Amino acid sequence: MKKVYATAIVILSIVFTVNAQDIKFGAKAGVNIASVTGDINNAKSRTAFHIGGMAEIPISAEFFVQPELLFSSQGYKVDNGTGVLNYINLPIIGKYFVTDELSIEAGPQIGYLLSATIKVDEVNNGGGNGNEPLPNTATKTANTKSSSAASSLLDSDIKEFFNSTDISFGIGAGYKLENGINLSARYNIGVSNISKDNSDNIKSSIFMLSIGYFFF
Repeated sequence: MKKVYATAIVILSIVFTVNAQDIKFGAKAGVNIASVTGDINNAKSRTAFHIGGMAEIPISAEFFVQPELLFSSQGYKVDNGTGVLNYINLPIIGKYFVTDELSIEAGPQIGYLLSATIKVDEVNNGGGNGNEPLPNTATKTANTKSSSAASSLLDSDIKEFFNSTDISFGIGAGYKLENGINLSARYNIGVSNISKDNSDNIKSSIFMLSIGYFFF
């Protein structure tokens, strides 16, 4: 969380060096198509959402910096269950307008993990079946437990298995309508390992579709 605060302070420092009348503030929301890559068996995408605020800071006539603060529900699915990872994300996006309406966008993002939960559809009598929505190390832990203990692990809070921060990089495009509505598509690929156990290597993967509006 300290990293999130530090990044926010840097952004505020930039904001105060720009004429406040030139900065626009708004809100956005949209759909996440989220998954993970790495040591979770047969991970598939999970459809969820994001919502939050944003600012648009002009650097030149064509280039803007857009910091955002978003609640983002992410995670992944496997054949018999779902992992839900909820984050507060702070992207810092550079926007270059190739036309008055169309922009290309890229920039880093830091996320703070609020919660991580697991919901499985079925657990075999022997514990996990090798295809649970858990990091591989956590699945091995489940397999050493009794059936009831494994069921509890695989249907509960699993925040202990994940790092508190997630570093990723986003790239995408945006389109500004004449009525002020903004549409954007962005792909965020994880850079850091979100698994707390270094023997696993798990990274986030999120495709975002958003609609936003600058109020002032």
